Amino acid sequence: MKSFYKKFLGSLLLLCFFSHASFAQSNSCRFLHESVKTNNLPMVIEILHKTKARADCEDHKGNTAVHHFARYGKDYRILVLLMYRGFGTLNKVNHAMQTPAMVALDYKNQKSLTCMFALSSDFNPIRKPDGILR
Repeated sequence: MKSFYKKFLGSLLLLCFFSHASFAQSNSCRFLHESVKTNNLPMVIEILHKTKARADCEDHKGNTAVHHFARYGKDYRILVLLMYRGFGTLNKVNHAMQTPAMVALDYKNQKSLTCMFALSSDFNPIRKPDGILR
């Protein structure tokens, strides 16, 4: 009887996964989110390069890869890749109505907050008020 339930549950899970048209995209997004959470830079590079995953895809809580960087991020190169290669944005809100900067403040992640402010055009310390880089 146990093997029947295992087979039934396995086939039900496969049916649920393959019923989505964007199975490959959702899978690459999931792997991208996990790589960002573990600060695995080589894996982030490979996922963004090979699967063309976008950093603005959301998980079940509405968090993007940039939100995960805001919570767990330590390496600024990951955020640079997400912003410029993965089309990430700092303005997207999750289901709790938090931007990545708010998530970084909540979790007191000074490194990710510094990286986000340095990459943001409004807070970039090397830009002068006239917009010219010095």
